[in-house]
Amino acid sequence: MLRAIAMTAAAYVLTVNRQEPALEIPLGGPSAVFDPAGQTLIESLDPVTVVNLDPRAVAAARREYPGYLPLRARIYADGWAALSSARDDR
Repeated sequence: MLRAIAMTAAAYVLTVNRQEPALEIPLGGPSAVFDPAGQTLIESLDPVTVVNLDPRAVAAARREYPGYLPLRARIYADGWAALSSARDDR
C-alpha cells in the first residue's frame, strides 16, 4: 500500500515503526522508505537509519504521472465553472 501511495502522490513515503512492544502489543517491524516510483530505498530494523532523498525524483514523477498533468486541473476547473454558471441561471 505504501508503494502505491508513493506512486500516486509522486512523493517519498517514509514509515517508522517501533522497536519495542507498546502496552504488551507487538507493534515492531521494519522502518522503510519508498521513492516516488514505488521502489523500496531502504527497509531496516536499525534504531537509526539514514537515506538520501533526491528531489529530482519527485519532479520526474510529477512530470510522468498523469494525475499531475495540467489538463486534468483544467477539466475540473471547467466543470466547476459550468456547474456554477448553471446554478446562476436558475
